[in-house]
Amino acid sequence: MSESSAIHYVFNILREHLPELELVEAEAKVDDDKLDIIARSGSSILLIEIKELSQIRIQNLIGQLAAGALKAKHYAKESNAFPVVIVFAPRIGKRAIQEAQSFMDRFLPGFSWGVIDKRGRIRFLAPELGIDINSPFPKSNSQKSPQMDHLLFSDLNRWMLKILLLSEVDDSLWQGPRKAFFAPNQLRHMADVSLDKAYRFVRMLEKNDFLRRTPRGLRLIRLRELTDLWFSEERLRPARRIPARSILGKIPDLQSLVGSNSVEPISALGGFSACKTLEVLHAAVDSIEVHIKVSLEAFLERFKLEECDEGSAQLHLIASKHRESIFRGAVDRDGMRVADVFQAALDVVNHPARGLEQAEYIVELILDKKAR
Repeated sequence: MSESSAIHYVFNILREHLPELELVEAEAKVDDDKLDIIARSGSSILLIEIKELSQIRIQNLIGQLAAGALKAKHYAKESNAFPVVIVFAPRIGKRAIQEAQSFMDRFLPGFSWGVIDKRGRIRFLAPELGIDINSPFPKSNSQKSPQMDHLLFSDLNRWMLKILLLSEVDDSLWQGPRKAFFAPNQLRHMADVSLDKAYRFVRMLEKNDFLRRTPRGLRLIRLRELTDLWFSEERLRPARRIPARSILGKIPDLQSLVGSNSVEPISALGGFSACKTLEVLHAAVDSIEVHIKVSLEAFLERFKLEECDEGSAQLHLIASKHRESIFRGAVDRDGMRVADVFQAALDVVNHPARGLEQAEYIVELILDKKAR
């Protein structure tokens, strides 16, 4: 996971447990250095330093907690902000958490600290703010196994889920199939997938109690749990986002980047830009995100772009593994190819600047349509 993705993931996990937490700035430049997150909780400002480990060894964990605490404390000493250190790793066990707490209690009593892993496990303690979180699982996570989650949200499964999920939304938000179907062999033709793939998809949804056979056709149930699980999967396995800029100084206009005139699409507008174009923008964030279907190198060359650091980025390119589910249901708006409304929610859910809020807003719109 890139540094930027790790920062976004950590902030979103914190937000799940602390809904009042607001992002002030990510990767903030301070003197000649940078601080990962500046956030606000009520009237309190938090300076959060994140230390990422590829694997947990107790000594490394303790060392990173100490180093991060010193850095955050250094930048907080001239303000009324609260310094915070968080260590992020793929998997953090009970013993590691116990050792971390023992170290912090002994050598840095009262200091705000936390550990978070990619499964969503969190131990976060901020005594001066009255915060004490100890959760083995993310709040939005399901009790399904991680392997089942991964299989459920494969590329073609996402495509078929969208067919079921978005059948009632406006044409301007989804241009995939809409007809009701009663059996996998009908879904096969509608979704243009193999019969075996359609059967396995239906069986998996039924086995996990997300699908019912009704007189109106196969219908999704427990939609809130399903979308929460999908968002958790997106946080655990985020798409690769590449910051880019023009080598000529000014990026091409959006009609050039994501024009819908070509027979074979190579790109589509995503993220907050898609939300704005689809007229479902709830959290105003100024960013341009473009899904690419061709190789990164080919897209960069075609539009005279180059990779760059976050601070110099004029747009972000999204190189997703789920291209079929993204491009098959993309809509045509004002001569531009735009990701469908639920894909826009998936695009923004990891964004630290009100991304989860925007994603939840879209889910409520979808659920409202299905309830009518």
